[in-house]
Order: sequence, then structure tokens, then C-alpha cells
Amino acid sequence: MTDMTKPEERDTAVVLGASISGLLAARVAADHYSRVVLVERDALSDRPVTRRGVPQGGLPHILAARGTQIVGELFPGLLRELVAGGARVWDDGDLSRLCVCFAGHQLLRSGTIPEPSSIVIHFAHRPFVEWNLRSPACPAVWPRTFPWPSSFGGCANCECRHRGGIRLQ
Repeated sequence: MTDMTKPEERDTAVVLGASISGLLAARVAADHYSRVVLVERDALSDRPVTRRGVPQGGLPHILAARGTQIVGELFPGLLRELVAGGARVWDDGDLSRLCVCFAGHQLLRSGTIPEPSSIVIHFAHRPFVEWNLRSPACPAVWPRTFPWPSSFGGCANCECRHRGGIRLQ
């Protein structure tokens, strides 16, 4: 069994990557650590632009029902900001307004969902979602961001029997 760091000694969390998942991880970590450090390889713009490290970023993205619920809980007001900025919302259950294909097969486009509020989908450009998640207007406690290559290096501390970690410089 390895020595575990005592909870009171774990005052800093490090998250690698500032994509949507990294930003969500940093937000959750902010509830459990006094300091969250976000390390990102790409320069983060003050506007919504596609980043080199996220080549699929130029494609349309959706926040599906469960994702919408989680993001809404972690970032109160964010969904309103997305819509105010131009994101489209499908929330009325009208299937004629939704075109979805799976493996080349288009789903039925007529009728309505019995409980429209159970499936709410936000459509937005991925850089726009990430930019809003990073926005100072977002009421989360935001971490300090470091550029990738010069700010960290791997380390292994065999004396403490940790499997590995990073060292910020």
C-alpha cells in the first residue's frame, strides 16, 4: 500500500488541458482544492477561436441533455450566456426542427417528444463554448493557466512512493 497524501496537504490540483473536459475538471477541482492550476499547450485567446490542439474545434458541437444539466449546475448562467451569444437551443420537442443521423441513418423528423424539457440540446461552435467556460463572467473560481512546455516537467518521487507527478517551475 502506498503512502497517501493527507487531505489537508493537498491544497493544489493540476489539470492538464483547457479543452471542455479540462475546464470542467478544473471547475470541479476548485470545490475541493484551494488552488487549481490549469496547464495548456495552446495559447488561449480572449475570443472564441479554433486552437491547434483541438482540430475538431471548427466543427459544430452540441451539449446534449445530461451535459447541459451538468454544465448548468457547475456554471450557473453559462447556458443563458451561450444563447445570448448566438447558440441555438432545441427545447420544444418538435422533431421536425431536429435532424440527427446515426451511422448514415436519419432519425424520424415528425411528431414531438412527450416531455420536451427532458431533452434540451444546445448547439454551438466548440471554441465558443470553451471561451464562455473560460470567461471571467462565468461565476466559477478560475484557475491560473500556465503555458505547456516551459512550465512543467515530469517527476517521480520513489522515496514517497508516488507513481509520478508534475513540477511547476
